[in-house]
Amino acid sequence: MHYEPGYAYPLLVWLHGLGGDERQIMRLMPILSMRNYVAVAPQGFVPVEPKSPTKQLAGCSLDVSEIISGGIRSKPTYDWPQTDEAINDAERRIFDCISVAKQKNNIADHRVFLAGFGSGGTMALRLALLYPEYFAGVISLCGAFPSGKLPLRQWNAARMLPILLSAGVKSTEFSLNDACSALELLHTAGMSVTLREYPCAQELAPVMLQDVNRWIMERVCG
Repeated sequence: MHYEPGYAYPLLVWLHGLGGDERQIMRLMPILSMRNYVAVAPQGFVPVEPKSPTKQLAGCSLDVSEIISGGIRSKPTYDWPQTDEAINDAERRIFDCISVAKQKNNIADHRVFLAGFGSGGTMALRLALLYPEYFAGVISLCGAFPSGKLPLRQWNAARMLPILLSAGVKSTEFSLNDACSALELLHTAGMSVTLREYPCAQELAPVMLQDVNRWIMERVCG
């Protein structure tokens, strides 16, 4: 709202969680802020799953995966899997989104924030830790710390990267214990981390997004 072309805006790159898609950002930004940032979101991937088993019906084979409910195929389920191929492709999608945003808007190069929810938060952490020089901060909401493939291999450069971790105390996917373990690991690596907990499960609570806005603006204005 009230875009000023003479002002170099912070950019928020948002990675949705499992079952969401890039359009999730349209619902989040009115809660987070419609004035403080330019925001962009890439779409995740449809995980490759084993072919569904077939059932025998009246002497014929019926492929369960081909069943159409109500005449409409199921909506694809997007995610951010931690495979080599998906990580490389996620990296390309994120930097392509940043490039497009810079072509269309006045973006401050040193104020690009990467954020995500659930598996999107995990991917955000992985890529921000891998390329800390490109990001002013990374935010993982209810997203597990990435495991495998040496996520801290750029730890010396990443020590200057501000990190915000959020966890729902009722979550069974990313528990408070999981968040504390990630916090301990990152502190051991000498990184700047803020951990916040919320009285919710694995969900995007409005207060969580409001805190994200405050956390980002503290770094923009600090």
